[in-house]
Amino acid sequence: PNGRTDLATRFRAVGVIANDTFFPRSLETGDAGAIQFEVKNYGTKTSAAWDFTVELPNGTTYESTAMEPLKPNERAVLSVGFAGSDVSSHQFVVTVDTVGDRNALNDRFVERIAFSD
Repeated sequence: PNGRTDLATRFRAVGVIANDTFFPRSLETGDAGAIQFEVKNYGTKTSAAWDFTVELPNGTTYESTAMEPLKPNERAVLSVGFAGSDVSSHQFVVTVDTVGDRNALNDRFVERIAFSD
């Protein structure tokens, strides 16, 4: 019961999902793709359930369901697929939310990805 929760998220890669497996690679304009990121508990106690949002290239925002709590030093690697879009680049914004997180500065990342023609 003592201690603190500190969930942090960071970008890992973009790529594609095939047969339920993520493959990192560059993407072309119009490609269906995926973003992969990590959420880790840097705190000293198990987190509450948490969720995340991802701003996708087609202008929508993916909102997750509640995720299982993370123990101290435990991580989750997540891949979110998206449909093709006619953008040449996209700024992914990923935000993690949980009750009792003591460090809001690392709950979000922004990563700009360029799509080749």
